Amino acid sequence: MTAHPRADEQAAAAVTDRTLLGRFGRPCEVADAALFLAGDESTYFTGSILCPDGGFHAPSR
Repeated sequence: MTAHPRADEQAAAAVTDRTLLGRFGRPCEVADAALFLAGDESTYFTGSILCPDGGFHAPSR
């Protein structure tokens, strides 16, 4: 999903500039969130949203 913006320097800068962590996420970081939700550690979660996006959707700074 990020192949196009990663290949285009301006698009990559637009994404990383908007992301609070200042970088693209790694697949393992999204997988870790999925594993958490699938595991016993999340049994008390109800109706919560995990957004492993590095702060891309956080309110503007």
